[in-house]
Amino acid sequence: MNRRDFVYFKNSQGPARINARNFSPGTLLFGYTCDGASFHVYKGPDGLIHRFVYHATDSHVETVAHEGAVFWDADQLVPDKRVYPESTSLVMATALRGRGVDIPFTTFDDARYDRVKDAVYHGRLKEPQ
Repeated sequence: MNRRDFVYFKNSQGPARINARNFSPGTLLFGYTCDGASFHVYKGPDGLIHRFVYHATDSHVETVAHEGAVFWDADQLVPDKRVYPESTSLVMATALRGRGVDIPFTTFDDARYDRVKDAVYHGRLKEPQ
């Protein structure tokens, strides 16, 4: 670890954190909330982990919440309903589990996996303001 990481590590006494540096750009986790909103966690081209919660139709995206950060409390990166295992990276799932976060996976769907397996992003991205 470098000096900045070491200082962060020594000073972090709070919740288990997820660091953007540990991931490649793309979808890290995709699911949905109890109110039916899409819940997309991804590392963007800007190097940040984004949590983008939205309702979408073919022609419109309504933002419910969006934030991008280098560090996240692990428990903030999982929706309150379900997560698609086909759209969750193994690295993210392992990091969350290692920090004590339960991931509420839905049943694995082979047909959905075939549709998304080659996509870098499995959900919408928040457009820059």
